[in-house]
Formats: sequence, C-alpha cells, structure tokens
Amino acid sequence: MTKHDVASRKIKQLLFEKGWNRSELARKLGVSAQTVHQWDKGITRPNGANLTKLAEVSGKAESWFFQADNDDSPVSPSKPMLMKDDEFSELTEEEKRLIRVYRLLADYDGNNMLLAFEMRYKELKAYEKYTKPPSIK
Repeated sequence: MTKHDVASRKIKQLLFEKGWNRSELARKLGVSAQTVHQWDKGITRPNGANLTKLAEVSGKAESWFFQADNDDSPVSPSKPMLMKDDEFSELTEEEKRLIRVYRLLADYDGNNMLLAFEMRYKELKAYEKYTKPPSIK
C-alpha cells in the first residue's frame, strides 16, 4: 500500500468520523474542494502547510495520515472485520439484501457503509459492556 493509498483512506475516515464533506474540509483548510477530492481519491496527498493545517483542524497527528495501521482509530478501513466461511452459509434475506445493496455502491460509499456498521457494532459492544448487570455467584 502506497503513502497515497494510506492518506486517501485516512482522509475518507476523517470525513466520515467528523461528518464533513469534501467542501467543508476544504473550507476549513483554505484549499479548493478539488484539492481535497484529489487527496480523497489518492491522486495526490497532503503535504507541507496543508498537512500541518489538516492536522490542526482534525486533531490528528501529521503522521496519522500516513500510518497504515493505527490503533487509536476506531476502525481501520484497511482491515475490515471478517466472517468465517460457515457464517455465510445461513444468511437471512435481510443480510443478503444488505450485500446486494453494498455491491451496487461505489467503492467510496461502500467503505463508508462498512465503517458505519463497524463503528456502530463497537459502540454497541462498549455500551453492552457497561450496562450488563453483574452476575450473581
């Protein structure tokens, strides 16, 4: 994976986490929407003053945008959750419908959908951990 690919994934993740679109990020950075589009698509990557401003606006370290695997991110887009083969054998119609819709989406939208599902799953697991009544022995 190239630095452009990693930076592209991180820009996508940042946009998703913050709920921003490319134009909003461009406005915050004082760059054109086309510049953010090029970062998002992996055509170019942020550097110099733009990288410094991106780090300030996002609250992330400059190095975060180039680290393929970063444990402080809620979900790593490069390592989605995987299912075992036997878990696919008995999909419900609703699950099959989700897969069909996912296949119709563009890569960018598909990645955002996966991130949303994975983040929601982690939120629910964390919530469950703190709300589960203690077991009585």
